[in-house]
Parts: sequence; structure tokens; C-alpha cells
Amino acid sequence: MELTDKVLEFAGRYALLDCDAVIAGCSGGPDSMALLDILHEAGVNLYCVHINHNLRPGDCDADEALVKSYCEGRDIPFVSYSYDVAAIAAQDGVSEETEGRKLRYAAFAETASKVSADKGLSDVRIAVAHHKDDVAETMMMNLFRGSGLEGLVSPMPRAGQVIRPLLSCRKSELVSYLEDKGIAYATDYTNSEACCTRNEWRNVIFPDIEKETGRNPVEALSRTYGLLAEDLDHINREVAGAYILCLNSIGPYRALSAEEMERLHPSIRSRLIRKLWLETFGSLTDFEQVNLEDCMKMVAADVTEGTAVMDMPFARKAVRHDDRFFFCADDGELRKILCTAAELIGLVTCAGSPDIKIEPGIALNLPDSDITLRVEIIENSSELEYNNYSWFCPEDILSEGDVTITCGRSCGLKYKFTRAGSGSGKELRRFFTDLKVPQEARDSVIFAKQGDRVLWIPGAGHAEGFTGIRSKEKFDEAGSCPGRLLKITLERQVPL
Repeated sequence: MELTDKVLEFAGRYALLDCDAVIAGCSGGPDSMALLDILHEAGVNLYCVHINHNLRPGDCDADEALVKSYCEGRDIPFVSYSYDVAAIAAQDGVSEETEGRKLRYAAFAETASKVSADKGLSDVRIAVAHHKDDVAETMMMNLFRGSGLEGLVSPMPRAGQVIRPLLSCRKSELVSYLEDKGIAYATDYTNSEACCTRNEWRNVIFPDIEKETGRNPVEALSRTYGLLAEDLDHINREVAGAYILCLNSIGPYRALSAEEMERLHPSIRSRLIRKLWLETFGSLTDFEQVNLEDCMKMVAADVTEGTAVMDMPFARKAVRHDDRFFFCADDGELRKILCTAAELIGLVTCAGSPDIKIEPGIALNLPDSDITLRVEIIENSSELEYNNYSWFCPEDILSEGDVTITCGRSCGLKYKFTRAGSGSGKELRRFFTDLKVPQEARDSVIFAKQGDRVLWIPGAGHAEGFTGIRSKEKFDEAGSCPGRLLKITLERQVPL
């Protein structure tokens, strides 16, 4: 089979080229030059991106010129990026290899986004030139780092926008392909030096293994890779189903049920946690094994009430609130999520510190919120409309003292609330504890008070007046003759 046919057969198996356009990353080396030529010969809607790392003075510029010349001769749109990788790596405190990879993929993504926007294309993919030898080297490097299946089945044919059409090819096949066609390519002399882990595997360890065993380790590892990839595909399908089963979101914030996760095998549970981190933050970078182990312990912990918080990389947080496990970016987002949890049990919260005196006819927004407060006079009590966030009380209540809409952030939680018809009451702190309101959200819950007495907690209860048909009946049975009524309503502009 011709090499081009072999590559296209592999690409077809994984639908790698079923897209509108491909951005090919090309360094000028034999791997990426072969990738570029094969995709061009296949008639792909092709763009080329070259990265000049400026790590090999003179040679880097020659490599760029080589790739540019190839593209110009074949009308392939070409763009080049130039970075002082050594200086940027020193500034970031990482290796040149790590910094170079980060910059490359950022440039690829930027070009893909620009092509998509300029040409109106919805599916633009990024092709890189990893091949069988790269797979073998990566497998062994990850194996001796203590990696799991994901590390051993790496790189994958497709990972999001990135595709790898050459994974079925040996490097020697790619070099032969270029030489047979007379296509020039660049040679990076550092690839032949045993100066880093990957080169040591390539130039020292693999040749020694082949010498001792009489078998080519790259081909053997390729077969193992295929078997493990099938196993991982099955596990990932199980994880996808389990994720849906365990999803217990808090409004727009994704969370998983700890109880449901505890019923699952640890291999599935650990992948659910990683998937949740990925969906929350968009990348698994810096989410290490020790972080995963800490999260596993948090999921398994006996947290039936309250909220447990654990620090994660980049000041992020892992949180267990009752049965829900989730991640958040910082303390500010944690408060937002837990306020949303309070709203889901029927309460109303706001980020501001309202202290608004109730007066007939007012209509205004509570500070730092999307909640509108409306106060109306009701003349005919036979035609009332009820909802969880409207409270009716005699207008005469205003003669007994100011009634204010407020929250614990403004005035504290020391005030006492006694439900209508009840002989005893509770301080708001205890009342909110009994309702399982997250501690971080309690001072954000809105209520109405008069002096040191709480009159109404929207969504939870009232001490005076009524909020619905049943409470109106009890109000009437008590023999109240209210005359005119006040209707106090909270309206959220953007419902949860």
C-alpha cells in the first residue's frame, strides 16, 4: 500500500479529515513535511503554520524558508510565528521544550480561529505529525512516570481540534516517502543527541532493547497501544454514561452526586472527577495525581450536612456541599454557587447589602442584583395573584414601625422569626441551619423585618399577613379586618 493510501485509510477510520479545513503545523522536519505533502496530495483544504523558536541561530531561519518555499510552490496559504522561546521559558520558569509546545499550539489555535472567522468555516482542525515512533517513546516515558491508561494511550488520533493522521506510520517510512519524491526537509541535529529523555529512548534504550530481544520495540508497543486504546474507549463510554447518572448541578454550575459516585468502581469515579475538572476549567493541566486522590477522599467523606472546601491548583477549590461535589475558581465563585444552592431550595439571595424601607408605590432594583422590589396597594382582596415571592399584609402594619427589605450582610442574623400560627420562633442563624442553607450563603438571603422581628422570608415563610390561598384562609379565619393590603413582590429579571 502506498504511504498516502495508508495515511488516508487511517484518517478515514477515525474521520480525522471530515472537516472544512486543516491547519498543518510544519517545522520543516521530515515528519511534518511528509504530513504537509500527503495532505496536499489528498486535496485537503490546507493551511500551513510554521513556528520559529529561534533556538538554533541560522538553522531556524533556514527551516522557515524551506517550509515557506514549499508552500509557495503549491499555493498553500502559509503563516509563520517567531518567538524567543529560551527567554520566554526562563521568564515562565519552565523548560524550553514545554514552552515551545505551549506556544506552538497557541499559534495553531489562533490561526484556526482566524481561518474559521475569515472563511466562515465551522470545523477547522489542526494536524500535527506524531507517528508510531513518537507513540512508543511517549508510552515508555509515561510508563516510568507511573501513568495510567490515558498516559499509555497517548497521543490519540484525535483530541478535540487536534488530529494526528500519521500514527500508523514509522518515521523511516516518512523519510523514504520524501526522498522518493525528492522533497527537501530539515534535520535538527539535537534529535540525534542523547540529551533529553525522549532522545535517550529513541537513540539508546530502544536500540539496546532490539539488540537484546531481536524484536523491534516500536512495533511491539504499537500493538500494545492498539489493545489499550480499545480498553480505554470502553471505559470512556462507561464514564460518559456514569457522568450523566451522577450529574446533580447547582443551577448553571456543574456538580456530581457523591452518593452516586461512591457506588461506582474507583476507576470510573476517578475519571468522573477528572472529567468534571476538565468541563469546569477547560484543561487538565496541573490537575495532578495528588489532587485527584484528595478529591477521591472528599467524595468518600461522611459529609451529610454543611460544606467542606479544599484548595486546588491556581487558588481553585474542590467543594463538597451535602451530596454535591464540584469545583470553583475562587472564593467569590464559591459564594455565588452556594447562593444558587440556597435559591434552589426556594430562597432569594443577592450579592449586595439592601436596606430598603417599604413604601407603597415603589419599584426599584436591589443593589448588586437583578431583583426588582415592587410595593403595591391592593384595594380588592378577592382578586389576588399568588407566587412564592409575593407577600400580602395589612397596610396598617406600617404604622407600627418601618418595615425593611434587607439581608444578613446588612443587619446580621440575630433576629427572630416566628411563623404565623406558631407559638415559638428561632433566630435566623438556626432557622437557616435547619433549612440546610449553606453557611457561606446565609447572609445573602433576603427577608423583611420590623424592628427586631422577621416578618417574611421569601420562599420560606411569613409571620404576618399571608402568601397564598391556604395562608389567606387562615388569615381570614383569625378574624382580621385589614382594609387595604400591601403587596410586596420580588421579581428576578433572569430566572435560574
